[in-house]
Amino acid sequence: VSRAKKYGGPGCSKKELTQIQELSKDKNCPQFDRIIQKNDPVPNVDWIPIAQNVNHYIVISEKERTGFWAHADIYSTHEVSGYYLDEPTEEDQYKWERYKMTFIKNVSSFIFFPILITLHLIFAVALVGFFRFFQKSNHQ
Repeated sequence: VSRAKKYGGPGCSKKELTQIQELSKDKNCPQFDRIIQKNDPVPNVDWIPIAQNVNHYIVISEKERTGFWAHADIYSTHEVSGYYLDEPTEEDQYKWERYKMTFIKNVSSFIFFPILITLHLIFAVALVGFFRFFQKSNHQ
């Protein structure tokens, strides 16, 4: 693999950040393109991968969005869109927005994960019960 691209995803964990920085010291390390949309909050979760082999592109559109809509709307599919190369700095790692988004992700995961697992189990049990009922009615 000589090049990898990531479109609209969150940042990386501290461990992944360290691995990317270590790998970038190798001259044969693949090039990594991180493509995000202007005003998209999701890339502000966790850490920005800042290393020599990482390029950061910001996609812009004539229909500018903010918040959730900036993440959900794929700018590059618009009739008029473009991009520019961004160079995040070490100071960008410590912006309030990054801390806030990471905190929201962690808290919401803690709250919603058990709820989603419970709903999934209820759905699975109901589905199994439905198929058993359907099989019994077909055999009679």
